[in-house]
Amino acid sequence: MRNSARLIALGTALALLVATPVLTIAQDTKKPVAADKTSPKKDSSAKTEPKKTSNGTIQITEGKDGKFRYKLVDADNKFIFGALTGYESKEDAAKGVQNMKDVLSTAKITYPPKATESEKKSEPAKKKNS
Repeated sequence: MRNSARLIALGTALALLVATPVLTIAQDTKKPVAADKTSPKKDSSAKTEPKKTSNGTIQITEGKDGKFRYKLVDADNKFIFGALTGYESKEDAAKGVQNMKDVLSTAKITYPPKATESEKKSEPAKKKNS
């Protein structure tokens, strides 16, 4: 009798150990319970930043010289960078934008080595000789 009670207890404990991971995984997939509608709402007077609807835009503009350039601005219309090269048409500027996008999608960030003191001193001499 005593051995059978131990065997049943051991079998039950083993079954619980085996079933526990399955139960916890099943519990993780449940949807969260909706908030109680009677609970007090958050303070609406607290300032929150407005959600930005856009990350930014690329604008193609015509310069005083009649050439077209593109510039990247963020969601707040602040300048990030732009093309120094002027393009003859809007279509050429749009091709330049597409080229920039292609290059940026695969570009790697590098940190070129700094020039040594002897290289810095020899650079002006090279410029004077040429």
